[in-house]
Amino acid sequence: STMRVFPTGRAGWTVRHDRAMTKQAFSIAAATPADVPEIQALVRALADYERLDAACVSTEADLHEALFGSWPAAEALIARKSGISMPAAGFALFFHTFSTFLGRRSLWLEDLFVRPEHRGAGIGRALLTALAGIARARECGRFEWAVLDWNQSAIRFYQGLAPSSFRTGGSPASPAVHWSAWPASLLIDLCSSLKPMPFDDSLPPFDVRADFWSLRFVEEICASYAVRKNVPLPYSAATDRGVMASVYVDGGYGYAATSDTSAEGLKAALERAARWARATAKLSLIDSRTLPRPSPRGDYVSPSLAAPTPSHREVFELLEAESRAAGGDSRIVDWEASLDVRTATHRLVTSEGGDIVQRYRFAYPSISVTAHADGDTQRRSLNGDRGICQQGALEILERFGFVGSGRRVAEEALELLVAPNCPSGTMDVLLLPDQMTLQIHESIGHPLELDRILGDERNFAGTSFVTPEMFGSYRYGSELLNVTFDPTRREQLASYAFDDDGMAAERTYLIRNGVLERPLGGAISQARAGLPGVANSRADSWNRPPIDRMANLNVEPGDATLADMIAGIDRGIVMETNCSWSIDDSRNKFQFGCERGRLIVNGKISHVVKNPNYRGVSANFWRSLKRVGNNETLRVLGTPYCGKGEPAQIIRVGHASPACVFEKVDVFGGER
Repeated sequence: STMRVFPTGRAGWTVRHDRAMTKQAFSIAAATPADVPEIQALVRALADYERLDAACVSTEADLHEALFGSWPAAEALIARKSGISMPAAGFALFFHTFSTFLGRRSLWLEDLFVRPEHRGAGIGRALLTALAGIARARECGRFEWAVLDWNQSAIRFYQGLAPSSFRTGGSPASPAVHWSAWPASLLIDLCSSLKPMPFDDSLPPFDVRADFWSLRFVEEICASYAVRKNVPLPYSAATDRGVMASVYVDGGYGYAATSDTSAEGLKAALERAARWARATAKLSLIDSRTLPRPSPRGDYVSPSLAAPTPSHREVFELLEAESRAAGGDSRIVDWEASLDVRTATHRLVTSEGGDIVQRYRFAYPSISVTAHADGDTQRRSLNGDRGICQQGALEILERFGFVGSGRRVAEEALELLVAPNCPSGTMDVLLLPDQMTLQIHESIGHPLELDRILGDERNFAGTSFVTPEMFGSYRYGSELLNVTFDPTRREQLASYAFDDDGMAAERTYLIRNGVLERPLGGAISQARAGLPGVANSRADSWNRPPIDRMANLNVEPGDATLADMIAGIDRGIVMETNCSWSIDDSRNKFQFGCERGRLIVNGKISHVVKNPNYRGVSANFWRSLKRVGNNETLRVLGTPYCGKGEPAQIIRVGHASPACVFEKVDVFGGER
């Protein structure tokens, strides 16, 4: 198992504890006022355990005032087992002290208690990990606590975490307790709670009875910053890492995930996967002995992987400047500037001698503003919800003009408040790239995923109007439509050198001159369908098997300028930035809404309209493609949150597109 630590709320942290292939065995969150009765019950249970019932005189009112009063004296974390809301499994209560020698505050753990019936599940360690994360995020010089000398089980527990930092000679105040002080340098190790991942080390030989096996190591680290209504929100950090073992045996294939990266742990995962493969061999859709046994060698590195990382202060100052610029009007009722930064390292080792390491760096800047007046509410954002998402460092912010965008987005939100509703009728529609992203995603990307075409998603996310017989002849769009699977554009969100099955990735046409050529299918789906595909077998984490996922799916640019496209429309509308979407379970009939529209009359931009929407049928919509913008109109966007699969997987997807004109589209507006 592994732990993920997330700051949230005033106390700053939530921890999700994940066991292999099973989500949320327990959760840890900052306490709220509603938790005070449970905290009081846990305090009394602790007093009983420590044989100090007579000394426990605090009341719920005392704890409420101490934790949530006008001058809070302490903070608390609550641990709960999944599926059990009450009673809580455990808690930790802490506050800050100050070291004059270090010139920094310290974090003092007053109480940590896990109910006896919930011990042994890792909750105590997770609570300490969360507290270490808080201490690290708040730049504490020490993390300290004391334990009674007779409580040998607790002493052994703390010694097991960091033996050299646990003092066994008694505390300065009393010889009846042992005192522990973890220095700041130790907190980063405690936050990870795991041994370093073997991304560069040689692996031992594994004696596994199998036709083929692979080990996929994954570590993803993210940090999230946000300033909402000029108030910095708690800094958030998360680390997720582990290994997926895949095995082919006797025609079957099996998977097993683990966070134990020792030689014994990896061998156990391989053997467990082999048992699954043998158990399911007779039920497999395809004989695994016919599948490729890749032996890839190579690497991949994101742009700016080694670029300096700005300090927390620098990031928050940047976001606060945009927030203040956005919130200068009384009609602006909510606004937020945020930035997510992530790094990831993936390693795939195969029994055929394959060994690849791919290292990634991502940034997702975002600004959103909500305005309200006279009973109407309008939201405007910078290219949608995390629509700006690329590989690289903070050069991405410069590329999209993030600095100065807070005021611009707010002005556009206010403009929408007084704008008329979008008219209804049949007209030409000019979609800008941040709406083309959604159009490509829903009406090309998902319909072309081969596992969906084969029926794998029909009981969860649906099927596809596309059938295997269509490839090679079906007219998907007008002759202007050219769509590529392109994992080679290095700044794009889902670029890589190899997919998670180890197949080499290359730029490939899926639709050429409007004709459907090939699906988005990895090696296993290709073998099942007897169709060529692409290297798009991908998993969102170490505890999920790879499935067919769109990656970078792009509309190739044409030759039209934006001015030419506008001039060629007598009656139409420009739409930008998706805000709503609905599509049927075969990814055919759809209805999409945008944040902002501008009418076109006689080849010229007229005025802004709000609540612009349009509807269509995927099988026909792309055939109405009338003009395709040139490279100057193209933007490289995407989404970090494409959902699919059982159990669910949320993955990064990139879309690059120019502006495009569609003729005779059914457009409609909102109603007051």
